Amino acid sequence: MYIYQKHALVVGVYRNVYLPEIMLLLESIEMYTSVVRELMKGQYFNRPRFLNILCNETCLPVPIMYILHEENIMSVASYLRFKQTDSKFISVFAEEILSSGETNRESKHFNGVLSLLVNHCFPEKSETDHSVKKICTTVLTQTICQHLNNMKNDKNSLLISLVPCDHMICSEVSLKKYGCFLLQQIFTYIPTISVAESFRLQKNWKFAKLPIQFTELCKEILLVLDVEDVLGMLKQTLDSSDVNWYHFCAFWSVFIICTQKSRSLAEDILIELLKMAFEESRTDHILKVFLICRQCCFEGSHVFHSYQDWFLNLFGDSQRSLANSKKTFTCLMKVLTDLVPYDQPSCLKVHILRPPFVPSKCKELLSDYIVLGKTRLTDLKEPLEQVGMFDTSNGSSSSKNQMEEDVQKALAAFETNNKMPSAVMEASIFRKSYFIGKFIPALLKPRPLPDIPDARMIFIEALRKVEKIPPNMYKTYKIDCKKEAANLLQGVFMEIDDDEDDNIEMTMTTMEQFDHRLNQMMDKIINRQWQKHLPEMISVLKEKIIVLLANPEESICTRNLLQLNMNTKINPLQFKLVNGLLNLFCKVSEACLVVDNPDLSWAVQLVDMLGEFTTLHHTLFVVITRLVTYQINEMESHHIAGLSTLLTFMSMKSQIFGLIEFSPCTSSYCKEKQYFTQKLWTCLPLQTAQQMIFCLRLMSSYFFCVFNVVDNSCLLEENYNRIFPHILIQK
Repeated sequence: MYIYQKHALVVGVYRNVYLPEIMLLLESIEMYTSVVRELMKGQYFNRPRFLNILCNETCLPVPIMYILHEENIMSVASYLRFKQTDSKFISVFAEEILSSGETNRESKHFNGVLSLLVNHCFPEKSETDHSVKKICTTVLTQTICQHLNNMKNDKNSLLISLVPCDHMICSEVSLKKYGCFLLQQIFTYIPTISVAESFRLQKNWKFAKLPIQFTELCKEILLVLDVEDVLGMLKQTLDSSDVNWYHFCAFWSVFIICTQKSRSLAEDILIELLKMAFEESRTDHILKVFLICRQCCFEGSHVFHSYQDWFLNLFGDSQRSLANSKKTFTCLMKVLTDLVPYDQPSCLKVHILRPPFVPSKCKELLSDYIVLGKTRLTDLKEPLEQVGMFDTSNGSSSSKNQMEEDVQKALAAFETNNKMPSAVMEASIFRKSYFIGKFIPALLKPRPLPDIPDARMIFIEALRKVEKIPPNMYKTYKIDCKKEAANLLQGVFMEIDDDEDDNIEMTMTTMEQFDHRLNQMMDKIINRQWQKHLPEMISVLKEKIIVLLANPEESICTRNLLQLNMNTKINPLQFKLVNGLLNLFCKVSEACLVVDNPDLSWAVQLVDMLGEFTTLHHTLFVVITRLVTYQINEMESHHIAGLSTLLTFMSMKSQIFGLIEFSPCTSSYCKEKQYFTQKLWTCLPLQTAQQMIFCLRLMSSYFFCVFNVVDNSCLLEENYNRIFPHILIQK
């Protein structure tokens, strides 16, 4: 009787103590259990009475339950059979499991009970106790829902593993079945948002913005499931109407970021599903596949295509288009039209400026959509076309590029006949807000002024004389130009502050968070711990850059010709970002290039990410050009290693950076439109012995990188000319 009472007392006290006291109580339980074991040997033990006393508790603590099972005193299955009629048991047991997981999610008691529940719920063989299976399924469902509810209501809730790691108890087959069950519960948990509404919100569901509790849960599921299992769940979800689209999209972000080789498999299955949906005219399926593809595209080109590339690959021409008949094209237009009220502006611009292939007799459908899309962009105050002073056939320029184009065209017209262009005078009268608010600030960009006035200086002076430039703006311009002249060669490769070691990002500014993530990535790559985590780190780093740049997403529909002005004033924030990324390339490349066969595949994804931020391209190109022309005296071996690595991958991926030309032009070569890396080799000065030595070191390092990362299949004629331009071979 004493033993029975003691066990009941321990069970009652257990819930009100902390971890150290729990450990002492567990020792007491094991001591009493050894006594029970001895009584059982001598057949002095009244098992029914003992179990009856224990089962009078609403729910046994998980550690005690597992100890009793392990000692063959009372199995978990027997306990569940006894409690199956207790209406309060399920919810209390679910809370008990979560509480035990919070206390110590790696404990053998927690994992043991969870493994047993999974085994009973998803047995390898069909022979099983159906009553136990039913109650185990109910308990697991309640536990998962309660955990998801906790995550929803408390973003700082503790990490809990709902996937058992005791593979001695839980078989691989059972774990896979449970992984699919767990995914199903996550996907169907309290659906509140429609598919269409999800298109408007899904940019907030990217990997870098997800709560860590959810990402860790998804990663655990991905550890027990094959990629094929996950894609099978995708097919099932397409036929379901009750889906939590936030959980669904968020899971796809984790999947595409954290699963190696998921891109090609996911891309193939998504194309296959789209083909089937178009053939069967299933617009609901088309909509859902578009949602998944958008989610993958938003994660960045380091893991998936940009949305523009994906859309053009699938619908851009008659040979490849999945909608190349009247029937399928009508389906596509219906889906896109229904999406207009919810669609992201950047995606609307892709559909309008890079429209799909139009089958015969379907132009009216596309025209109606374009009118609707333009109206929607107007309502959102998102300009599709930036109207400047001069007519232009390219209406997809960003506002910033349009102003630069207007300035260049005005200067060109002024140089031609030495007269003020009529378009400029008209704009100064009839479009005064544009002229004073945008054109004049673009014209008066501070720069080091040449000793002999150039066309820009003469043009500015002509405008000032006819009182078209406000005196205060002109005065500020002159002061800033003097500062620029003094600061022309100042500051490249500032050292990143390595003292910041605070892991609690909530206490950091956004710039400090960016530096912290850069240092984290640097350490991982240098210590060769990056293979599994690089996509995650890049996604988080990318999100920090997006926050810092505030509105970096200019039109993604074109890579406009970039006017590279070496005298332009560099934006301080953009310089810090570019400088930090260059530091990473330099320090990591120096560590990687000391071996004979360096692994530089980390640089591919970083360059892909850089390509997405068109806002940073001008600053990046100016900084690199200044380095190799003005600051070769300050260049050390790690600078050369970093530059050669970066230039290698920028050469291989030239298209994502677009063509450039120097402005103002000082010689014939700068008028030619080329990729940046081709221009850069042209710029390398070879007038002095020091310049020649530097050029030789940089080229040698570049060739070493190229021959280690480029295989012969990549060196087709077009690629070869980009990687080994004629001027490089000549020098």
